[in-house]
Amino acid sequence: MLIAIMLEGMLAALDLEIAAMTANLDEALAVARREPFDLAILDVNIKGKEIYPVAEVLAARQIPFAFSTGYGQRSLRAPYQDRPILGKPVEPGELRKVIAELTGSRGPKGRGPLSA
Repeated sequence: MLIAIMLEGMLAALDLEIAAMTANLDEALAVARREPFDLAILDVNIKGKEIYPVAEVLAARQIPFAFSTGYGQRSLRAPYQDRPILGKPVEPGELRKVIAELTGSRGPKGRGPLSA
């Protein structure tokens, strides 16, 4: 949760509106299925559950997303190994870089990231 709070502050400093922050997989799935947002940052592990079902929903909706993990690119499951990664702890410069990659350097259009 501390990482989520820090990430929230970094996103606010970038003038991005946070559409939702979720603390469990079911809530993240519900938000991913119904809410409008430009991109998502997904912690790979939420309370012992992997976030891949949310990634599937976002991929189907064609919403760009990155994973946040302390275990590196190799730890991601197929077919997500090519997705951008934010290492833990998240650095502000790396966050800006990943957001630029997700948005094609154009910046988000409206509502900001879902952070699950």
